[in-house]
Amino acid sequence: MSKPIGIFMRQKVALPTAFVLAWSSGFVIAHLGVGTASLLTFLTWRYLIASALLWAVPSWRPTRMPAVDLARDLRAGLLTQLGYIVPVYAAIGVGVSTGAASLIDALQPVIVATLAGPLLGLSVTRTQWSGLVAALVGVTMIVWSNLGASTAPWWGYLVAGVAISSQLAGVLLDRGRHDRQVLPTLTVHVTATTAVLVVVAAITGGLVPPRDPAFWCLTLASTLVPTVAAYALYWGVARVFDVTVLGYLLFLVTPTTTIAGAILFDEPLTATIGAGILLSFLGVAITLSAGKHKGGPPAPGCRRTAFSYDGSPDQASSSPSSATS
Repeated sequence: MSKPIGIFMRQKVALPTAFVLAWSSGFVIAHLGVGTASLLTFLTWRYLIASALLWAVPSWRPTRMPAVDLARDLRAGLLTQLGYIVPVYAAIGVGVSTGAASLIDALQPVIVATLAGPLLGLSVTRTQWSGLVAALVGVTMIVWSNLGASTAPWWGYLVAGVAISSQLAGVLLDRGRHDRQVLPTLTVHVTATTAVLVVVAAITGGLVPPRDPAFWCLTLASTLVPTVAAYALYWGVARVFDVTVLGYLLFLVTPTTTIAGAILFDEPLTATIGAGILLSFLGVAITLSAGKHKGGPPAPGCRRTAFSYDGSPDQASSSPSSATS
């Protein structure tokens, strides 16, 4: 009996650890990748390779997907992939630290749990609002500290904000899907984004890749780890644990990338940044814990299969597309 328990406990530790590392790698690779080619060229080839990989596996192809679901996934994919990835890479490209970019990303579950409630007719508690405020104050502290210690322009942080806004819009658009096939959906998202990037790159002359081996190594790494592996691990965590745990794990990406950025890229790591991370984590914990323990029936007109009672997406309807950071 001890052996199965030991394997189970190792899974409980290994799965979340692998998820945090895979998700964090996206921000680190983004910082490295924008130095080997233009933003458009790097992302275009990253998605071209990802599309080829996904379509190469027959069971991952969306060949049996109803037309209505296909159209919905195309729209959601453009919001959660193109509308998310491009602003994140653009923000990092102009000097926004990997830690600050990942923190803005980590606020996704807090924003969804709090702001999506009123949009869907779900009640939101004062505790959840206070958690959101605490998290936003923590983000402000980190951004303020970064503004004084880095060369990133102030508007670079607004660009990062566009990413989370697009992600939130995609989650809201996708909230009714509770019968999704994970990898075929990812194939639709990636293919739609690839088509747009290829057209824009061809028009602007950014389609020709450089000969630098570093470009191809980073492009392949960004395809295999933050695109495919992180997505699969997201759903693995969701099935073994729950979406609330995912919210906490998303926030652990911030200290991971902050430390990596300080070591690899000499990014700022000050006491104010540390305090901001702790305050933001407290806000995340307050918001998600309040939502998790809240009971009662759903608001009229709302289905549990779309969103859970706390306003956050449930395991079936949440969109992990930002795992492709």
